[in-house]
Amino acid sequence: PEIIMFDEPTNHLDYGNQLRMVHKIKNLSKKDYTVIMTTHMPDHAMMIGGKTAILGRDGTLKVGKTEEIITEKKLEELYQNPNCIYSRSWKKGLCGSRTMKTRRVAFYGKGGIGKSTIASNVSALLAMQGKKVLHIGCDPKADSTRLLCKERIKTVLEVLEEKDYPEREDLVYRSESGVWCVESGGPEAGNGCAGMGIITAMKELERIGVLEEDWDVIIYDVLGDVVCGGFSVPMRQGYVDRVYIVSSADFMSLYAANNILKGVVSYSDERNLLGGFVFNHIREQEEECIAEEFTNRVKGRMAAIVRESKELKLADFRKEIYTQNMSASDSENWKAFCRLSEDICRTDERSVSRSQNKAEEALPIPLNVDEIEKFGMELSRKLDKL
Repeated sequence: PEIIMFDEPTNHLDYGNQLRMVHKIKNLSKKDYTVIMTTHMPDHAMMIGGKTAILGRDGTLKVGKTEEIITEKKLEELYQNPNCIYSRSWKKGLCGSRTMKTRRVAFYGKGGIGKSTIASNVSALLAMQGKKVLHIGCDPKADSTRLLCKERIKTVLEVLEEKDYPEREDLVYRSESGVWCVESGGPEAGNGCAGMGIITAMKELERIGVLEEDWDVIIYDVLGDVVCGGFSVPMRQGYVDRVYIVSSADFMSLYAANNILKGVVSYSDERNLLGGFVFNHIREQEEECIAEEFTNRVKGRMAAIVRESKELKLADFRKEIYTQNMSASDSENWKAFCRLSEDICRTDERSVSRSQNKAEEALPIPLNVDEIEKFGMELSRKLDKL
């Protein structure tokens, strides 16, 4: 369905189940459903956001943005009570209403390309900026949160072996940097389906309600060079609004990035899921030119360039977050991470349907097998002349 109507869905529910119901309705609204809800609880409307209509005692209807309609003055008029407690609570942010819609992004890339390093540094930087961040590792190696937590944390699959119905505290860990972390986990190498680990983890996080909490940013770190439906779950099931593809300027990395782009395009539907390319391990000007040439060829956008760096490499070995090192704040890479985090926070501004802005949101065009091979040969000839 395109439109879902709820008629007083929280009636007769206790407070905890009221919140769970509201979060589920809010989550539906994020998945491109038009949700209409009638309620006697203004705080529930405030938590969901969007637009609100108030039906006055005289039969007049006031419609507008929720934050403009549900104000202290309007509630006092509606309930004829000068001591209305609702708006005072919202003013302090007690009902979980946030000015910024949850940004849900995924970093995809071939194994070993550095996407976990990039995703972890971005998560930490966003947390430093006061954002509430959830970082979900979607890799059977369960090493996405290594830099954030300084140690290996238990995966969702490991916890499920011990408990049939784990609680939130069993799965979600708070790192020193303030980022909340989850590892989906997977089978040992050569045993079982790694993609099933992601599917199982997502179902469990949904059951507990973790994904419906009021996060500012949810970041998925996903292994992307394996052709498996499980790894496409964040895109396929609508868990993310934007996908950033991490690559280097090496041919096989570009080859993998092009394959990932095919998946991004196939799941883009009415909006362009591609946030942009993040090129890592860039050493020379020639490699930057290769990155730009590939981006232009597939009609994508470049979100950031992270250069080969001894400091960044040492931080990885030491289990340190590079972006938390203020002595590096003048470096080119630190500024690149800042621009990338800003790009993520601007996601909503670019999340418009292609029918509204065809020029800006035109889908990228991945290369077919012959075109990517031809592209490699063209680059080799150009490099030979340099």
